[in-house]
Amino acid sequence: MTTTVKIWTIIAIYWVVAIIATYAIRYYNDRKRRLAKAVMEGLIGKPSVWKRISTHTIIVFLLPALIPIFIPCYLIVERKTIFKRKDKESQEEEEKKIETKIDEDLPSDQYTQAAIAMLNAMTTGDFGEFENMLNDDAITICYGYGTFRGKTASVDYLKGWRERHIVTSTRRITDFEVQRSNYYSHACLRMERMIALFRISNERISTVILTTLELTNDYNDDNMTNYPLDLERMRQYLEPLTESVDKEGNPIDLGNRIPCLQCGVESSGLTWYKSTRPNFFYHNWEAGQLSVCPNCGKVVEYKHIKTIELTADKNKWTGPKRPNNGNEYSTMASKFYSEEKIKMLNEEETATEEETAAFVSYLLEQFTDVELEPGCTLELRLPEETGHGDNSHLCVCDPSGESTEDIIHNLIVKPTVKAAWQLYLLNNITDVLPHFWHGCYNKCTYIFQESVIDGILPLKFHDLSELSEQNLFVPLVEVKEKNEQGCTMLVRCCYWNDWRGLVKEEVNIRIENGRCVSYERNTTDLFKYHCGMWF
Repeated sequence: MTTTVKIWTIIAIYWVVAIIATYAIRYYNDRKRRLAKAVMEGLIGKPSVWKRISTHTIIVFLLPALIPIFIPCYLIVERKTIFKRKDKESQEEEEKKIETKIDEDLPSDQYTQAAIAMLNAMTTGDFGEFENMLNDDAITICYGYGTFRGKTASVDYLKGWRERHIVTSTRRITDFEVQRSNYYSHACLRMERMIALFRISNERISTVILTTLELTNDYNDDNMTNYPLDLERMRQYLEPLTESVDKEGNPIDLGNRIPCLQCGVESSGLTWYKSTRPNFFYHNWEAGQLSVCPNCGKVVEYKHIKTIELTADKNKWTGPKRPNNGNEYSTMASKFYSEEKIKMLNEEETATEEETAAFVSYLLEQFTDVELEPGCTLELRLPEETGHGDNSHLCVCDPSGESTEDIIHNLIVKPTVKAAWQLYLLNNITDVLPHFWHGCYNKCTYIFQESVIDGILPLKFHDLSELSEQNLFVPLVEVKEKNEQGCTMLVRCCYWNDWRGLVKEEVNIRIENGRCVSYERNTTDLFKYHCGMWF
């Protein structure tokens, strides 16, 4: 009903009610004062016909004269209501504005094209391009809910899913990102906490999997963008699964779950195990279910079921060890970041000036292609245990006593790869030195050889062979550009942070006239992780 119709309806109702009310009041007064009325009519006589007609005319036609007073009041209230409603709707639309992102450096393959096509379909409602990429016998699996077979059934379900979760849902999905899933080494589509994975065969999409980003909605090695578990490193904790149940003992169907994304074996056809293994910090045990593809021999899915509090001595690692590989840069870094000397600083409640000076002297001994300017000194200040937190601070002090933490731009540097590596190590050394409270967010473990990963518990059981094949667990330093003005070195190294995970860092270092004139960092998250602790 439009606003105009509403107004005239209200006017008509008001008019009729006012007339009825007036006549009702007149009738009531006449009955109440019947004797007085009879006396007055006897003395004065009855009103003439014209007078009675005039009275009724005033009641019927002039009474609505009050309406112009009512209408402006109504319009003011209605106008405010309309504007409030429009403002609210506008605000809700702004809050629900769809945001899309396509990560850089994704390979230009069919998986990326599939993810982008589904992104366009979900955000616009036009499924034409995506439908053309599907096999006629394609299947869509909604994790734990159902499997839809055939192109038509798959598209119909995805359209319905879009209608429920993107168009009309009260908790509308508005954040979309095409990103890499390390879980199966291809691009995927993240829709807030949901994720879509694909299997492509014969240049067509044969399988679409819709599931939550983490199968258990918390971090328990089931994040579908991180690397899957390593079967050989899990084998000592596995037993055949005889009955699939959840933490309350209710049966869990093994169908409608993650299939093998390499060869296509559905979840019900995989080999299933129950696992009981130590958690990240070896405090408790994680009970879960794990599936393995009988064809590919790879872990397909891991689902955490419950945490078991046990004190049995099962936390001795007897699985395969990672190789103790390395190169000349690994050796140099191990000397620079001496575990023995850093451990001494970390274990000391209050290190003396002599101890910190001894550590600085040790650092200076490691310099071969980097040196301080004449008269300058290197000083280390450990964190102050006051306030909300602090880090260690390494400073260059000039002869006048002025100091700066911008070390790398205040050194004499040779145009060599060793100099670039030493600059990198010097610039990052405070990440491994003592921290206090909030300063611990910056604490890192640098990976100079693959065996270091065995000491990082959240990574201990994961299949990181893809990263190992890329030699990401040993440092890389190379000449990227060299000309008459100077040279640019590329330094690549990985580190672990409990609030970010496994990170690959690449630094472009520009050296000109014996100085570092540029230090540009780029980081990539290889394995996302958060320890769950907030200081």
